[in-house]
Amino acid sequence: MGKGVSGWHHSKETTMLLSKQRKGKTYEEMYGPEKALEKSQKHSKTMKGRTPWNKGRTGIYSEEHILKIAEANRRRVVTDETKLKQSESHKNLPKLTCPHCGKIGGWGGMKAWHFNNCKMKK
Repeated sequence: MGKGVSGWHHSKETTMLLSKQRKGKTYEEMYGPEKALEKSQKHSKTMKGRTPWNKGRTGIYSEEHILKIAEANRRRVVTDETKLKQSESHKNLPKLTCPHCGKIGGWGGMKAWHFNNCKMKK
């Protein structure tokens, strides 16, 4: 084991071995039925009242508002011309370079993972 940026890590060989041992196994097979049930209940409690497009923001939209959004999305038509314009606009976005590690990338990913959040920042 070597010391990584965020603590101790397994070697590549150990990681590969563990991965092979776990392949195709369920959580229950790896950790036992009690632990699996506990995890399932915790996940169920966390997900209560959520919908896939409303993760973590339970209760923000009323049922009436949800129906209006759904109706608007059903009537929305995106033409091939619109898709082409969107594609072209994304190609022209500026690339940013992280001053700490020198990586070049798009605005969203770079702001999330580099600059003030870069692992190479001292």
